[in-house]
Amino acid sequence: VLGGHRGAIWQVRPLPQSGRILTASADGTARVWPAEGGQPALLLGHADAVWVATPSPDGRILTTSSDGTGRLWQRDGEVYRALRLPQAGSPGAADHTLWLGSFSPDGRLVLTAGADGLARVFPIDLAVQLAEACDRAGHNLDPTAWAQQIGARPYQRSCPDLPPG
Repeated sequence: VLGGHRGAIWQVRPLPQSGRILTASADGTARVWPAEGGQPALLLGHADAVWVATPSPDGRILTTSSDGTGRLWQRDGEVYRALRLPQAGSPGAADHTLWLGSFSPDGRLVLTAGADGLARVFPIDLAVQLAEACDRAGHNLDPTAWAQQIGARPYQRSCPDLPPG
């Protein structure tokens, strides 16, 4: 028995490469549990229910949430670090929940579907994401925009050939 979530569990999946178990919950967390029991690693950062937690072919984890964001998690020792996907649910939409998420068969793309009626496709590679952000914005992300779009990774100038944000 895996106990500890403080809300309904919406999804449970095995992580084949590690022998661990992945859960997504209404309490705003996803958790990675040791198959033999013990304390889970917490995937924290969503502000509302986590609907999907799914593994990629290379061991990363995608979560989608009622907060309108998707996050891509990478294991770093015993902790997981998140990369926030570059676009959330549509601004101004009454419901911006991202209901579904999955990986392309080759693991290079993330696919999400939301209550705003849109399906989105994102490259997983950070360099590709930054190049697309530079093309859209026409300038570097400032530290605040970096934190909102990229997450907890250390700030770096995102568009070397463009003016500061």
